[in-house]
Amino acid sequence: MNKIAYLTMMFFLCMSTAALAETELVISKKNKFGGITKKIKYSEQDDSYKAGIQQTIDYYDSHGNR
Repeated sequence: MNKIAYLTMMFFLCMSTAALAETELVISKKNKFGGITKKIKYSEQDDSYKAGIQQTIDYYDSHGNR
């Protein structure tokens, strides 16, 4: 029983940490390359934010390549 409670607690801890790290927003579902465009905003806890990157915009083609 203790093992299940421990694993459940670790799962929720990992999920909450990942959720706070960055926010993704799909800007366009059909860009000029045939794929999607995503805007990723980083929070103050993320390493990218600490390195001076507050947000990135990624363009993907129809095959999912950047």
